[in-house]
Amino acid sequence: MNAKPTSSGVTDAESESFEDLLALPWVTTSAEDLDEALGLIRMAIELTCPAGVLPSREMVDGLYGPEPIREAEALAKAIIATVEKLTE
Repeated sequence: MNAKPTSSGVTDAESESFEDLLALPWVTTSAEDLDEALGLIRMAIELTCPAGVLPSREMVDGLYGPEPIREAEALAKAIIATVEKLTE
């Protein structure tokens, strides 16, 4: 089989939707897993990015909402703000 990798590194023959992957018996995601992953990303940003680019979790909840996607949005914005500060 000559399957070529896509930009994500998955071959065309292997490409599956997120829902398909979650349906696999060895793939599980819980709210606790998501919260832990976002917490680790937040910690890395807080340790390496300039002060003030990332609001506290409480502020994120108030500004954007308590959903995990809102925390991810705030983290992404902090990374973008850091890049912008470094390229000025």
